[in-house]
Amino acid sequence: MSQWHVQDAWKEKLAEIGITDLQSALDFRGGTVMSDKKRSRTCKVALSGDGIVFVKHDLSTAWQATLRALVKLHKPVTKTERERLSVEQLKRLGFKSYDVIAWGAKTCCGLPDKAVMITLPVPGRSVEDIWYDKSDSKERKQMVLSVALEVLAALQNAGCNWRKDCKPEHFFVTEDNQVYLIDVERMRFGRSPLDEADQRAQKERFMSFLEK
Repeated sequence: MSQWHVQDAWKEKLAEIGITDLQSALDFRGGTVMSDKKRSRTCKVALSGDGIVFVKHDLSTAWQATLRALVKLHKPVTKTERERLSVEQLKRLGFKSYDVIAWGAKTCCGLPDKAVMITLPVPGRSVEDIWYDKSDSKERKQMVLSVALEVLAALQNAGCNWRKDCKPEHFFVTEDNQVYLIDVERMRFGRSPLDEADQRAQKERFMSFLEK
């Protein structure tokens, strides 16, 4: 079984790079490789004009992840599907993240197998990039840190647990201090705020990346 979804406004642009259906999206190997792992790959692809998209592949799904989901009586999904669902949930909660313009997945024997997700880049620069950029003023760096920590606290109070992925490189801040979140596939959503110990530990981990 397979499924493929693409926003109408992006069908023509994606067709220009050879992506017209699920199989062509799964087979796509163009662009600049940003991450290449055993089970996943992410590429940055320039479109005609000034457009850029990121094509994220699940080359296969680890059976351990599927087994954990089944034991917990959850529907097993691929990594990119989990990431897409997290993006949607964050947006429902009022947070900003990237736009998913196309996605699809294949199953094998009823279980998740391969998948692909195509996203737009978020605006701004990461907190980590700004923090270590010598051309940015101390005032700007402190402002960026302040708004990022505000969003982190808001996430925690909303029951969003980013655990070890709570890093400055995943918080992008625009010139007008809007914060966008990336790489959110490991985000977990609870019904109550994180306890004080977890909140403190996450903030300390976040800050540890800015103390090099």
